[in-house]
Amino acid sequence: QREGERQYGYQWWLRTFSVNGKVFDCFYAIGTGGQFILVFPDHSLVIVATARNYDDAWSKRFYSLVKQYVLTPLAS
Repeated sequence: QREGERQYGYQWWLRTFSVNGKVFDCFYAIGTGGQFILVFPDHSLVIVATARNYDDAWSKRFYSLVKQYVLTPLAS
């Protein structure tokens, strides 16, 4: 699976993030208005966000924040 490409399985979405050559696999749930649950089982990490943002571009910005502030430090 390429970064940013999503798949669906086991009632969850599946996604891969690549940061500094390291791969982070996760499964996640997404709800209307910016509700997210991201689970990174290889790192015992769960990220939960609640929002009221109905902007279509919000999910891309949210994933960018996760990469920059959570996954980049883990990749170091």
